[in-house]
Amino acid sequence: MGENILGVENVKLGYKVVLQGLTRLGTGEQRECNQKGTTLIEVLTALLLLSLVSVSIPAIFGPAAQWIHKARVETTAVNYAASLLDELRSEPGKIDESNTGKTAEELSLVCASPYPGMTNLISRMQPQQSMPFLYDVMVTVSWSQGGQPHNLQLCTVIRKEQR
Repeated sequence: MGENILGVENVKLGYKVVLQGLTRLGTGEQRECNQKGTTLIEVLTALLLLSLVSVSIPAIFGPAAQWIHKARVETTAVNYAASLLDELRSEPGKIDESNTGKTAEELSLVCASPYPGMTNLISRMQPQQSMPFLYDVMVTVSWSQGGQPHNLQLCTVIRKEQR
């Protein structure tokens, strides 16, 4: 027959009987135990790892959000400068050296600033030496972001209408 532990008779029939956390009465001898849980150290280690990951996520995504915003503003500035050049191309009568240094508003161009604080300037409008009916035109778009001034220049060649 088997052993008498805590007043219960165990019968061994070719398999191992495992009692969880029981000791033999009077001997203090520990029986085999199945460990089917997590210890406090394992739980604390998991919480530590989870907190480290949680803290690092904003550290990664914070700068990424700033880069995305910067790229969005720069793309807006490029599109704005391109639309100003397209407006000038569609109105060749406004192509003249005297318009250098003027803004789109001063030239009555339809394009409005798409971003608060974004300004424009026709920074160059001069005829090419070899072909005086072709003008080099440069538009400068300026804005401030994060307290830093930014400028973007876009150039093209526009044909002036001949009289």
